[in-house]
Amino acid sequence: MVYCGKPSRACRQCKDRNIRCDFAEQCRPCVRAQLKCSGPRDPSQLSFRDESRATVEKVLAQRAAKLRPINISTPIEERAKGFFWSHYVCGRSSTFDYIQSVLSLKESDCCLSVGLDSVSLAHFSRRAHSVKALQMARHKYTTALQLTNAALRSSESVTKDATFLAVLFLDLFEKITKSSPRPLEYSAHAKGAIALATLRGHEQFRDPIGLRMFTQLSASILTECIQVDIPVPAGLLDLWRVARDYLDVSSPKLHFLEQLILFVQLRVDIKHGVLSRTEIILSAKRIDSSLLAIPTKVAPHWMHETIYNTYWSADVYGDQFYVYQDHRISTLWNNIRIARIFLNKMILEQYEEGLHSGLHASSFADTLEIRRTKDTIIALSEEICASVTQFTRALKCLDYSSHASNPLGCISTAPLSAIQKPPSSSNSGICLSTTVEKRDYSSFEVLHCYSLLFPLYVTGHCEFCPERMRVWIINRLYFLDSTMHIKDAALVAGYLERRERITPWSIYAMIGSYSCTA
Repeated sequence: MVYCGKPSRACRQCKDRNIRCDFAEQCRPCVRAQLKCSGPRDPSQLSFRDESRATVEKVLAQRAAKLRPINISTPIEERAKGFFWSHYVCGRSSTFDYIQSVLSLKESDCCLSVGLDSVSLAHFSRRAHSVKALQMARHKYTTALQLTNAALRSSESVTKDATFLAVLFLDLFEKITKSSPRPLEYSAHAKGAIALATLRGHEQFRDPIGLRMFTQLSASILTECIQVDIPVPAGLLDLWRVARDYLDVSSPKLHFLEQLILFVQLRVDIKHGVLSRTEIILSAKRIDSSLLAIPTKVAPHWMHETIYNTYWSADVYGDQFYVYQDHRISTLWNNIRIARIFLNKMILEQYEEGLHSGLHASSFADTLEIRRTKDTIIALSEEICASVTQFTRALKCLDYSSHASNPLGCISTAPLSAIQKPPSSSNSGICLSTTVEKRDYSSFEVLHCYSLLFPLYVTGHCEFCPERMRVWIINRLYFLDSTMHIKDAALVAGYLERRERITPWSIYAMIGSYSCTA
């Protein structure tokens, strides 16, 4: 307690104005100044003041002044490598988790190590929009290219897993750093990877790591073929016929890649005009039916759970959404839905061209097929929207059945278009009520949401997309930008909002989807 001397009885207003007070309950100076008088003060209550808090704050301020801030600056290269490693090697994606078995720590300057640095920096430059990181990535790429060429000239290292993976990284680097679809030819690295895979022979398929690397190569080249309407390389097809016998038949990846090969060939045949309208429709329907049947061929853990909402929420399109075990499974199913959307648009174009050309008489059956095809596209779009909520919100069930082993509800293997919401009194075990809680998002969750950009653009870009769905997609994309700071989401939302007719594959390259699906 601090003694402050003999205090004055003057009211607070007169004390502050430094004028004489008459000590009345309503003193005349305050009345003349039209102020609310606080009345005379009690001197016994003003002799001491509690300065404990001020003293503590003063001491703490003096101690803080003596502490020198430590400036910790992590090099960009280390940040990029840590980001890539934590997300794609040790993280939930684990796309390249096998790299720990391939990478030789004793050879820090090997082609794979430097190639990994180039891809890490390129990937980081996309996420952080860092020009400096991109410049460093290009420098690393040049060095990795030289080291890889040297390894390819060596009879000892040419067939090693490290060399093959280095070539895959070089191809991935080019895809990440390019912002537009490539010319009508395969990349030099893709050609080299196929030649190298041929040289490695069938032994690579008996090794789990070799089989995974070949599968990644196949998916990358097939995506490239779809982008620019070029046929699947004959060398890759020959290898695929052997590799498929070693793949897991319970995984939808095998069945999807097989149909993707047929889809690529169909697009090439249409481009060259070797098929009639009827042949195009039959081929497209055959592939679409095979993709539709994939859920009947795979293990249950690949399927989603359907959560039903009993209230309106801006985070959910419609009255239900899907929950998957992880984002890789969700991304795979969305890729299947995108392929089916493209196939059904192809079917629709053939029907409409036949009707408008006048060469074929309009029939009631064709009209029904057009209606059915449009409904299929809309249903697939709804399924894509249903896959979004899991990765943008935290889910908490409030009302579900007593099945403790399945708190989120029953597993549903049917597509969204085939599921009907049960009545509120139903005891079917399906979650009937959920709440959505706002929360902070980890870097893993932000990464998962990158994989939503391309499916959402394909859905919103479709001419049959209902206006309500298009507005919801735009709002979700702006949400990803404002909440998760995904700048590319705002870019995609702007294109949809302005109704710019930019092809989906141009967007795919522009937003760096290669990077998020690495």
